[in-house]
This record gives sequence, structure tokens and C-alpha cells, in this order.
Amino acid sequence: MKSKLQLTILFSLFVIITNAQSLTPSVIGASGAYINSASCSMTWTVGEVMTDTYSSASNFFTQGFNQPDSDFVTAIVSLSPEENILIYPNPVIDYFIIDLRNAPGNHTICLYNILGQMLLQENIPKGYLQVKIPFQGFANGLYLLNIINSESNLSSSFKINKVQ
Repeated sequence: MKSKLQLTILFSLFVIITNAQSLTPSVIGASGAYINSASCSMTWTVGEVMTDTYSSASNFFTQGFNQPDSDFVTAIVSLSPEENILIYPNPVIDYFIIDLRNAPGNHTICLYNILGQMLLQENIPKGYLQVKIPFQGFANGLYLLNIINSESNLSSSFKINKVQ
């Protein structure tokens, strides 16, 4: 009887100890907030433990408990410095202009939202010096513009910031 009681107590302690060994993603911070609008959401904290941020001219990486779950990685790289394509105005209000004077050839432009969904694809034939892209119906936020020269297969990517 005494050994059964000891065995029961030992088993109960084992169950309690093994249940205590779990880590849930939570943040203990001094302050923070969650802000949500029609076009984006933002969460921030002050005093989050074990968070690193690394950035370079074209990439940004951050980690910590307060990060969203995502299954994609987006890198913005200009693969064709010899094609001098200009995008202006940026930030964009109603439209932006793609200046192709220094990048002869046929081009394909693709516009993506920050989630990687294609919003616009347009072929620009040879001979166009400037292309005006309307941007009135788009929500405020960041967009990615990819321009591919169909003849040389060179690609240039740009960040477009839409504001009021």
C-alpha cells in the first residue's frame, strides 16, 4: 500500500513538472499598443526581451515574440544598375511616372502589394520615354514595382510609398 502511494505521488509530480516545461509566445513589456486600420496594422512594445534587428541598404530583418507569422520573404534588389530607370514622385499621391529615357527596349512592369499579390501588369513597347501610372484607387502603404527589360532580361525593383 505504501509503495502504491509513493508511486502515485511520484507519477503526479512527474506530470506536474513536465506540464510546466512549455513556452508560449508572450511579451512582458513596459508599454505597448496594437493599432489597426483599413490598410494595415501595427503592434509595438517597449522592453521586449531578446529582440534583434538587422538591416542593410536593401533588406530589413527583425525577430522576437511580437512578430507576425509569415511564410514569405521579400527582397528588393536592383539587378540592372546599367538601366537608369527613374520613378517619381515618390511618395505617390495620385500617380507616378516611370522615366525610361536611359533604358531603351520593351519593358514589362508589375506592381505588387506588400503581401506579394500582383495588382497591375503592363507591357511598355519600345519607344516610350515616360509612362504615367494612375494610383488614386490604391490604399496608403508600401508597394513593390518590378520592371523587366524584355530584350535584355534585366530587372529593376522599386519601393513605392502611397500617401494621402
